[in-house]
Amino acid sequence: GTPVTNTLVVPLELAHFSEIQVATNQLLALAARVSGGNPNAALVKSGPGTLGMTGTNTFESPLIISNGYVRVNNGTALGNPTNTVRFVCTVNPADNWNERGFLYFTDAVATNSRPLIFDSAVYFIGQIFPKNGTLVLNGKVTFYGGGRIDNQGTLVFRGGFWCANVDPWLQTMGGNIMRFEELPLDMGTHPVPIDNGGVFQVSATNNTWSSISLSSGTFLCGAENVMPTNAFVSFGRSWTQTGFVDLNGFNQQQKYLTYSAGSTSVTNLAVKSATPATLTLQGDSSARPFIGYFSGKVSLRHRNSGTLAFTSAQSASTTTGDLLVETGTVSFAQGATWTGSTNVTVTGGTLSIDGGTGATFGGSSAATNVTRLHLTSAAHVNLAAGVTDYVRAATLDGKHLSVGSYGSTSSSAQNKSALFTGTGVLYVLRSEIRGTLITVK
Repeated sequence: GTPVTNTLVVPLELAHFSEIQVATNQLLALAARVSGGNPNAALVKSGPGTLGMTGTNTFESPLIISNGYVRVNNGTALGNPTNTVRFVCTVNPADNWNERGFLYFTDAVATNSRPLIFDSAVYFIGQIFPKNGTLVLNGKVTFYGGGRIDNQGTLVFRGGFWCANVDPWLQTMGGNIMRFEELPLDMGTHPVPIDNGGVFQVSATNNTWSSISLSSGTFLCGAENVMPTNAFVSFGRSWTQTGFVDLNGFNQQQKYLTYSAGSTSVTNLAVKSATPATLTLQGDSSARPFIGYFSGKVSLRHRNSGTLAFTSAQSASTTTGDLLVETGTVSFAQGATWTGSTNVTVTGGTLSIDGGTGATFGGSSAATNVTRLHLTSAAHVNLAAGVTDYVRAATLDGKHLSVGSYGSTSSSAQNKSALFTGTGVLYVLRSEIRGTLITVK
């Protein structure tokens, strides 16, 4: 039922160690200023009921929430800006998908500068401010357990985020955003799990995590190199069909891209950017199948000694950015395509069309092909049996190749070269050799 409200309208001065116990179905509202206290003596909130505080309080005791709830209008209600707020609660709400968290900010726009520390026994953090509201956390947030945050508004972390012991569960609902600014995220060897369709934006640099685990939603880059270079991105889960990495115009480097084995029916797993940006893959030697795609104006630079294998028709990349193969192999099979780029450059390693209906890096339409293929003497192009591919133009070591067909010494191509393997054929449609036009009248 509705909690019984008890209001204290006179100022409250804390002495040393203090405990406020609120019983079940009770709300104790401290309507006047709370002062006093001691940085070495905690104020403990106990009991399953709710403690409410408002206004600008000056007490200097750290706050420990051992049970029940604390409701404040803004961070100023939590006393001195140096106070820590520690959660040691062991009893989660009975319906923790819908109830608010142990600490709740009631203002539609709220700011808190005090560090928040969640002990290992705390699992549910929940929605800690009003839906569609804004909460800015300027103090450091520390997770010793795998707590779940439910964000249905704009939640901003500026004081740093630490969760190096276990995986947290970071949920932002569709149409909402969780932002990390100024100070970094430290997840240790654990992933960043992103779920429920919203936006997870990182503008802080020097972050640490093992991977980005996109159950759904968008990882949005807010600066260059926000993604740790020794991490990777895993797309999809068995229960979701969407996941996006948006470079947002900022270059990033990762070890590799992969996807969940349970997400084979996924139709939207994309790396994208509306403005030019490059994703570099470097530091991995394994073969990595990938059923996602690249869109917008994002470029892909492959520096791995292993293989990035686009393996299905779902990998229909339309980006106008470049494909740059410097080492290792980038391959296309079973309908995977890369048809929007004007420049595909192979300076080392192998560009491979492994076969299957529709697989192409240049586009199967000679009439609309825009791809220019640039090769060096250290490059290789593999064209599997039965493959016929097209490029608008091609160069080798900076020199334009003439119009015609190209392939391996065992192919039927007009121009045979050791740079090619397999028995497929590549057609160069234009030479684009510059010359002089003389008109005779």
